Amino acid sequence: MSDSEDYANDPPQRGALPVALYPVGDPSLPPVSGEEYLRRVREESRALGPVRVVAPRPDLFPAATDDSVDDAPPSGFPQPDDPAPTLDRAWADRTLAEFTRLHARLLATREARVPRGPGGIAYTNSTPTLPPVPSDLAALAAELPAAPRARPQDWHAFLYGGAGQHGGFGSPPLDAGARAVWRPSMLLRLSHRSLVAVLVAHRYWITPAMHPAALVVRAKTIYCLLAALEPLLTTDDVSGIREMAKRCAAVMRALEGRQGEGEEDAVRQDAVAGLGIVLLIASQHLGQKDLCELV
Repeated sequence: MSDSEDYANDPPQRGALPVALYPVGDPSLPPVSGEEYLRRVREESRALGPVRVVAPRPDLFPAATDDSVDDAPPSGFPQPDDPAPTLDRAWADRTLAEFTRLHARLLATREARVPRGPGGIAYTNSTPTLPPVPSDLAALAAELPAAPRARPQDWHAFLYGGAGQHGGFGSPPLDAGARAVWRPSMLLRLSHRSLVAVLVAHRYWITPAMHPAALVVRAKTIYCLLAALEPLLTTDDVSGIREMAKRCAAVMRALEGRQGEGEEDAVRQDAVAGLGIVLLIASQHLGQKDLCELV
């Protein structure tokens, strides 16, 4: 026999290794060589039925349209004019339920924007298309730090250091970048790696000396970043987020020891509640139950 007759290739699928056309032997006995094992695998694959490709259920992947993202800030976070909640079980359950709904909605929206081929199968290594940006956020979207080259200081400058600030009457506030990220149309433009990097960097961006109103803004930003995370996190990701949550706990305890009057004390209580929400999500949603002791 010639070499072409000794080895078989089954178009259109070619074998990874050439295997001679010898009998497969008794299937009730173990193969006597690696080559016989490969021949048995080939024979078993021939006996299998054809591969069927079916379209995914339409309810699993909602259509990606310009209005598929509700661009309102998350409702599960206490607004500054709301009374500060008591950190009891009923409040925690409601807050976690709101966060879980927001997290699922953001993941579904991102999933719907992943390019797909025949049968609804996502292309390998494909990235979601970016959502449209409302006209009032266009200027800030252009200033988003470019990943993966962005440094923590670049993100701090964008979120809290005056992104879009050009001076003059009517200029946006210094935290305009953070308030923009609260909206899903901007939040979904951040990659998973950027989300983790900014979350971990907040460990250094929260201090007891800050005004409570600034802490409310930072806590709400953390809340939104956590809601946009992918479900799978590395051990390094979780470790960094844990350290950030511990920092929130330390600042929260420092705020609880202060006393104020009137509006000032109300803002302090809002900051305590916001940092408590961060700890609640880190301990319950991310499975870091030992952090419950810090709430």
